[in-house]
Amino acid sequence: MSSDRDRLALLRQQILATAEEAASGLATQLSPILNDIAALYQGQWPEYQECQVGYHTEHHALDVTLTTARMIAGYNKVHTPPMPEDAALAALVAALFHDGGYLKDANDNSPATGGKFTFTHVERSKHIAATYLARQGRSPSFIDLVTGIIDLTEFHRLPRLPFSTAVEKTAACMVASADLLAQMSDPHYLENIHRLYEEFREAYETEGAEGLAARDITPFASADEMIAQTDTFYERFVLPRLAELGDMGRYLVAYFGEQRNPYLESIAANLAATRERHRGYWRRLGELLTEAGALSDGGLSTALAWQHSMTHGERRPDPCLQKKGYAWIDRQLACLRLGNILLERREVDPDALRTALIDQILPPAMQARAEELRCLLHILILLQHIENGPWLFRQILSILCQTLESRAGAIWLPDGNLLVALFTTADNGRPPLPRDKGLVSWVFLHGRPRRLEATALAAPVFSAGKPIAVIEITDRRDGPFSDRHELLLQAAANLIGASLPAALWLNLDCPLPSS
Repeated sequence: MSSDRDRLALLRQQILATAEEAASGLATQLSPILNDIAALYQGQWPEYQECQVGYHTEHHALDVTLTTARMIAGYNKVHTPPMPEDAALAALVAALFHDGGYLKDANDNSPATGGKFTFTHVERSKHIAATYLARQGRSPSFIDLVTGIIDLTEFHRLPRLPFSTAVEKTAACMVASADLLAQMSDPHYLENIHRLYEEFREAYETEGAEGLAARDITPFASADEMIAQTDTFYERFVLPRLAELGDMGRYLVAYFGEQRNPYLESIAANLAATRERHRGYWRRLGELLTEAGALSDGGLSTALAWQHSMTHGERRPDPCLQKKGYAWIDRQLACLRLGNILLERREVDPDALRTALIDQILPPAMQARAEELRCLLHILILLQHIENGPWLFRQILSILCQTLESRAGAIWLPDGNLLVALFTTADNGRPPLPRDKGLVSWVFLHGRPRRLEATALAAPVFSAGKPIAVIEITDRRDGPFSDRHELLLQAAANLIGASLPAALWLNLDCPLPSS
């Protein structure tokens, strides 16, 4: 979904589905509140203006709420009795309202966006939530619980846990943890840092030097400084605070299964991206040709635009996932390869194209060893027979697992708001992953390989210059994955990218689209 409105609608659907999964009837209570929150952020409440800040938007509020709902669902999987409905509802309501304090009052005519409330927004959020809940006839005890949970999301002071029961404390810790995890696992984390800094900058100007000193706050000089300090922030503040809050991430592991926490995987990928903004040893074809001086920027842009114009718009996956595969690529895709387009338009010399195609699979920095070349050769041979069936993809994954000394592998493909392991080394498959969280999802979105120590290594599979799938190898037996392993997997993924779309078509039991 492309528009902000569609993305928000999808988040609401996910929240309601997860809430209902956590406890029957919880979604029914939550649904009208979600609608009221949408109206609040859109400026339809008479007391407040439409949201004007760049980061603390309705999208962030819904993301935190979805994370909280997943924690509650995970809690209810492992605890008997489950979380009481009032406590679960209070946590979700608090998550929805926890950053409402960034909204400007209706009569606020200042040029500020609302970032000026950065250091006071929690109290304002509590007031908005309490007023709303009182109008809805909620009990004083329920209102106190919601505002107490919101109060715990204030990260400029030590956490206070004045809750009457252990389960209420757990519900509160879930929301505060979800606030941190949602922020740092966001797939657009780096862009969001720039938006967040603009809010901080407005707050700095509002507080002034004396006000900041009184609050013991040292201002950031720029968004780049915030990005540079992300590792320190995560290690010295986020991790200790999550531990103080009782490690609520364990309920995300319970929810997603297979001992995986996609949020922490996304955070690890984001942290790696802040350390190393762009990989220097692997480029897409157009970038390689441009860097070699064989193609002008204008020639590449023109060819890419022509390629895009010749496609048939957004391709939708076939509804019968396991039976038919994905009907993404039409018959004419072969003639729409960027290299063919560049040759046809005489934008590049054939010798330069040949060199770039080889460097794309085997970049000079790789200096492949014999066993790595043998691995790629075996994969290439098998790909010549891919029409024989999907079992060959499992054999390719097995070859990669042997070479990388790992226990399992999978090829993930998108299906709506999920990524599904359509091909795996084992016949029992893998649970699907959310499309916006986890190492696989990060790699699919950003089109760059990433690794998590010895846990997982993933690389994008490209077709027509865009990621269409992700190949993942997990659980290395002896030590962490290395740069060399990352290069090898990306080389294998590039080989697979040339065959996967055609293989999926060949396994359809429905006619190909007409030309």
